[in-house]
Amino acid sequence: MAEEKKISLNEEQLAQLFQLENQRFSATQERISTLRSILVEMLNAREAVQAISKGQKNNKALIPLGAGVLVEASLENNKTLLFSMAGGVARKKTTQEIEAELSKRIESVEKSIERENTEANRQAGNLNNILAAANATAARKRQARV
Repeated sequence: MAEEKKISLNEEQLAQLFQLENQRFSATQERISTLRSILVEMLNAREAVQAISKGQKNNKALIPLGAGVLVEASLENNKTLLFSMAGGVARKKTTQEIEAELSKRIESVEKSIERENTEANRQAGNLNNILAAANATAARKRQARV
């Protein structure tokens, strides 16, 4: 078992340590937020693919182009769709293949969110420990003046 070493930090060092850990915590929270947005987009895409696969040929659909612009289109084929791969390449895949790929990606994003949440909890604990140390240092200083 590793031997614990006791170190002493002054108030300025504790403040710097707190600021650094708080920046790390904020960055982790930002990554979690981004991952959650990606997850929602993937879940919505999977749900849309499922709805398309259950629909009939020539069903009309509103396709978002971005910035609030939609186009009405008829789906001639509800069994195969284009699926974007790495590097901007799109391949035709069946709706079942796309659902499976999206499910894998969703699982991967969920695991990333879980890891980031664990890291955020660790960082929050560090912040609490730093605050406790700063409070103890301030209390010792006040007591020394008395």
